[in-house]
This record gives sequence, C-alpha cells and structure tokens, in this order.
Amino acid sequence: MKGYKLRYPTSFNDITNNNINAYVYVFKLNIAKKNVNWALQYWKEEREAELTNNINKCRRCNYNSGCERKNTISIQSYHGRTEKTR
Repeated sequence: MKGYKLRYPTSFNDITNNNINAYVYVFKLNIAKKNVNWALQYWKEEREAELTNNINKCRRCNYNSGCERKNTISIQSYHGRTEKTR
C-alpha cells in the first residue's frame, strides 16, 4: 500500500494540560486486526511464543543466552558481513 509507513506528527494536551506528541500512522484495518489478534493469542495462552527473524530484537533480549535462535543469528550475521566484504 502506497504511503503505508507514513506517519503524521500531531500534538495535544492531556487532561492535566501536559503537552503530548503523537504520530498517526496510516494502516489497513483488516491487517491491523489480524496482527493484534495474533499477538493476543500469545498473551491469552492460545499459542506458544515464536522465534523472531529480527536480529535486533535478539540482541536486546534478556533471555538470549539460553535461546536456541542465538547460534543461528550469529551464523547469519557472520555470513552477511562476509558477503558484503567480497
């Protein structure tokens, strides 16, 4: 969808008159509902946690020392750097 990741800054005051900055994103309602329902399934214990493909999430995770995904990500990172230097 063209412009899907556009965000529009806005500003308003809350009930205590503190200024709040916010960003409004364009989205497709059916996709947003699907993504929220997918996340809620985990929190409602309707599905198991899934491994991420996003290496940045693993780098910051408190549990990465015992994670089965850690070695795979390390190997992918190494090969990614190797390919770029050739």
